[in-house]
Amino acid sequence: MPRTVIIIRHAAPAVRPDRSPESWPLSAAGRRAAGRLRGQVPSVALLASSRELKAVQTVSLVAGVAPAAIHQDDHFGEVHRPDEPFDDDHRARRRAWVEERRDERHTSWETPQEAGRRFQEGLDNLDVETIVVGTHGMVLTAWLMTIGYVARGASAGDFWERLPFPDLLVVSRP
Repeated sequence: MPRTVIIIRHAAPAVRPDRSPESWPLSAAGRRAAGRLRGQVPSVALLASSRELKAVQTVSLVAGVAPAAIHQDDHFGEVHRPDEPFDDDHRARRRAWVEERRDERHTSWETPQEAGRRFQEGLDNLDVETIVVGTHGMVLTAWLMTIGYVARGASAGDFWERLPFPDLLVVSRP
């Protein structure tokens, strides 16, 4: 497992209700914001990302490399939440999930524990000292709860709510 994990939460996408979120590109503002993080990741790091376009584009802009140079891995994808409606309740529904207050809105969703383990498995599969991972807010928070970096419950919800688009977080592991 990498000793230094540099997490990049993707920049703001161009939301298209008629398309799957996995295919949303970055918005113009998102591209500018990701570009402002350029130079903040070491050139010796392995670059990885979820397969979602917005995450790949964010890492590409931050690292100054072509998307083809980025290791794309499903382990780093956002929480599996099939059939989630595109509606005004999405933030409250997702915050409840992050805080582990799952209810009938989350019956087909991956649990926070499952998401955190999946993310960790992705890291464990890569034998490098330093890795940059382009990812998403909910799975990032689930992983940070799994390793004890973020407290569970309302603290996790507060952490998730405050994550900007994009964000860069460095986690050092023994």
